[in-house]
Order: sequence, then C-alpha cells, then structure tokens
Amino acid sequence: MLFGMKVLCHTWLMRQVGQRIIGTVALSPSGEALRAAAVHQATGQALAAVATSGIPKGVYRFFSLAELNRHTEDAAARAVALNVRRRLGRS
Repeated sequence: MLFGMKVLCHTWLMRQVGQRIIGTVALSPSGEALRAAAVHQATGQALAAVATSGIPKGVYRFFSLAELNRHTEDAAARAVALNVRRRLGRS
C-alpha cells in the first residue's frame, strides 16, 4: 500500500488527450511497425550524406557547460554544412 492506494503510482490511469493510438512494445513487432521503422531508417540515411557527428575523436575537457555547449553546437553546424556540401556535389 502506497500513500493509502493499493496500486503503484506509475500504474494509475492517465487522462488521454487526443485520438492518437500509441503502439505498445511487443516481443515481435507487427509488419506495419517494421515497415514504418524501415522508412524511418531509410529517410535518416538519405538525409545524412556523411556519417559524422562533426566531433573528432579525442578526450575533451571543458571549464564550463557553456563551453561544452558551444563546442557541441559548432560540431553540429560543421556536420550539417558538410552534409549540405556533399549533397550539392561540393567537397
């Protein structure tokens, strides 16, 4: 018994907003779920002309979270720019 309730708090029924049906986790996925996953994966691979995060291998030490965020954002910008250049046929 938790807080006077006979069920755990994460098993309480929640209010549903909207009409979308959320898929459940299954041991073996349905054919529709596999097709959706294949489309999602193919789209991601098509969008990524280069397989890089933009961050070179190495050990990085940052003095602040702001410095880490700036480094990560710069790396993401480099990766996006490289993807665009490759897609346009430029190196």
